[in-house]
Amino acid sequence: MLSAERPYATADPADLFTRMYTVPWIPGEAERLQRFLTRPEDAIAAGFNPHGVIPRINGSPCSSTLLIRWTSGPIVFYRIASGACDIASPTRSSMRSGCLSSRSNPRRIPVRRQRTSWHRGQAIFRREKCETCHPAPDYTTGKLTLAEGYEPPRNHPFRDDIGRVSLGTDPGLALKTRKGTGFYKIPSLRGLWYRPRLLHDASIVSLEELLDEARLSADYERKGWSPPGVTKGSIPGLEFLTKLPAEDNKALIAFLRSL
Repeated sequence: MLSAERPYATADPADLFTRMYTVPWIPGEAERLQRFLTRPEDAIAAGFNPHGVIPRINGSPCSSTLLIRWTSGPIVFYRIASGACDIASPTRSSMRSGCLSSRSNPRRIPVRRQRTSWHRGQAIFRREKCETCHPAPDYTTGKLTLAEGYEPPRNHPFRDDIGRVSLGTDPGLALKTRKGTGFYKIPSLRGLWYRPRLLHDASIVSLEELLDEARLSADYERKGWSPPGVTKGSIPGLEFLTKLPAEDNKALIAFLRSL
């Protein structure tokens, strides 16, 4: 009876795909997903990729969520998009025990070896007002930041936890999926040294790439996650960090990798 009343409730994989990801209020979205199914390699790439990104139900294959990162020690779970929970970060006790020490991952820069760069990087961090969203000791306020293009109502129930600034990262997950809230959770910067992917969609693979102005070009060869079928395109967001001089970049990276 239910199937008769709702003809889209069929066993056809194409219908299932559409029900999982269609956003009714976006014109042409259902048609785009149907075209998606005409390229099996794109459909496979949406669910199986090397970046730890999967299209969650009510999400989108074209705006995926970084959920799990395998590291040299623990497994770290991320739910950044909805602001529903915090991001797991290494504890001070785990640092002391050595399970997340620089010995297990050479990308981390010990503070003692880079004291001058560390102090300069910290000064740059403060100068660029990064502490507004990422204050010590947790290097996050735990609040929400606006997705580009979203203006919350004045009576929003979480208005006290909403930052009024958007950093311009890709808004697709927050605005063009059924699970989107219009916000992204401000992540902690602790443990950046062991994260193989950055941003909510794993589109950045290193701090060097994040600070590289080349990623803003439309012809940029993307290294991290990209929507299926996409190999080139800009990676927006945090543009002010791409304007730093080379020496400031090195110092800031040294500071961030010590957290």
